Amino acid sequence: MPLSPLAMIKQIDAGRTVIAGSPPSGMRYPPEFWSTCLIIGYSGGPDLLTLIVNDPFSFRETGSRLLRRV
Repeated sequence: MPLSPLAMIKQIDAGRTVIAGSPPSGMRYPPEFWSTCLIIGYSGGPDLLTLIVNDPFSFRETGSRLLRRV
């Protein structure tokens, strides 16, 4: 079940890492093809939230930490 931006902030502020799924490069694939990633931080607030995502298999050739805007 998706978390609202405010619920995501509360989880991270409480020290709880959020487990999420990440589709390959934004393409439309069924969830069974997604990689598992961790949301480890954020910047901004509920109205303009940027998540810090640790995705070791990010489907990209550069880096494992991605910033994603929600």
